[in-house]
Amino acid sequence: MRLALAAIVMGAALAAGSAAAAKDKAPAPPSPPLWRVADADSELYLFAAAPFLPEGEAWRSRAVAAAIDRSETIVFEAPSADRKSQAEAAAIFQEQGRYPEGETLSRALGDDDAARLAAIAAALGAEPSSFDPLKPWAAFVVLSAELDRKRGADPAAGVEAGVLKEAIGRQRPVQHLDSVSGALRVLTDMPEEDQKALVAFLLADRPRQDAQALEDFARWRAGDVEALTALQEPLRKAAPEAYARLIAARAEALAERVAALLSSPDEAFVCLPAALVVGEDGVAARLAASGLTVERLDLAAERP
Repeated sequence: MRLALAAIVMGAALAAGSAAAAKDKAPAPPSPPLWRVADADSELYLFAAAPFLPEGEAWRSRAVAAAIDRSETIVFEAPSADRKSQAEAAAIFQEQGRYPEGETLSRALGDDDAARLAAIAAALGAEPSSFDPLKPWAAFVVLSAELDRKRGADPAAGVEAGVLKEAIGRQRPVQHLDSVSGALRVLTDMPEEDQKALVAFLLADRPRQDAQALEDFARWRAGDVEALTALQEPLRKAAPEAYARLIAARAEALAERVAALLSSPDEAFVCLPAALVVGEDGVAARLAASGLTVERLDLAAERP
């Protein structure tokens, strides 16, 4: 099973749009969110990546291209593209993501959410029973990825995959802030009640995500950080404990690791899921609060 860690962390907070949607006019040049982070003698670039990229959508801005050009190292949250990482993720799913015999996801969720699960399964062309062996956190990951795929996104060709491909093509060293197991532990160690709240949110929020998918992707592409931050409010309100673990606490831990990269003289391009970067709980705000210089680069760079 292929696992995109960006999808795990983002879940459904920032859904990608459908590439099949009609466009009335040519879009403005892309300007996705990018920051320069610096201390007294070192700097790095922090990029907020969308989890999936709708087919045919251009996203690489002049500011992003320049930042990659200047960076000696490309940094991601955790490995996900190589076979070893995929095998490790699949093993964790098998060992920790399935209920013991006799327990099912539908029973754990209750009648209303089980009915919503059945409806989404049907929309995906799957049997509801195919999700029943999964614990809520595993169902959340699978459903999030499959719903984005149905909206027209390709998890194997997303923004982070594009940055990784460029790093490999340029023979740049690639680093990770965490391991596969460390990234998944955010979900596997989550109390089951919070896992169920997370799945319930996804099931109930699906119509809104479907309706706003293309617009939400366009906001990311335009660098509208305020709009991206607002996209997290439904999750924060519906499942506050899950949000605290999945977004706030995770961003805090990653911010510390990003700051530690400044101890190296080499400039780094740090590519993280947008939901972990934006907002008052995000990595960018936490780095600024720690006393580092944090400034947006995308807005000025894309002005004519």
